[in-house]
Amino acid sequence: MSGIPGTFTRENGQAFWGGYQNMTELHHADGWREEEMPEYDPVLQDLGEPYFDAENDIVKYNVVDKELPAIADVRKEKLAALSSVMNDFSLLISRAKLLYPTDEGLNTIIETIKTVKAKTVNDIETLELQALIKYRIKPEDIAYLKGLLEPYML
Repeated sequence: MSGIPGTFTRENGQAFWGGYQNMTELHHADGWREEEMPEYDPVLQDLGEPYFDAENDIVKYNVVDKELPAIADVRKEKLAALSSVMNDFSLLISRAKLLYPTDEGLNTIIETIKTVKAKTVNDIETLELQALIKYRIKPEDIAYLKGLLEPYML
């Protein structure tokens, strides 16, 4: 019953200028019904229009599958997002290498970043469409990797 308004005029003309949503004893008589929200995946599905299930005296919703894009387009989009992130890392790594050209700790961090990049590219190239659509490069992962480079920044 998420759609019950605070102000409402009943069929008999009785008007409520506030608080109607709290007058639950009137709702059924005025035609309001409970809603049954189905489980659905908002990335892949939408809620359809509500409909009244008279047998159960409840408002329900159908779940409608979204039209999915071509997998090649999704892969291109995800790889572009990764490329943007990696460009930021390239700048940070270049600066760090100028300051610490022979630091083994820095080299280890760079290898870690390369490994994460390779795994991400592999994920993007091998995931099925629905999983790929949901796939995200997590900001907290980027922040963690940038944090590893922090000691090498001025």
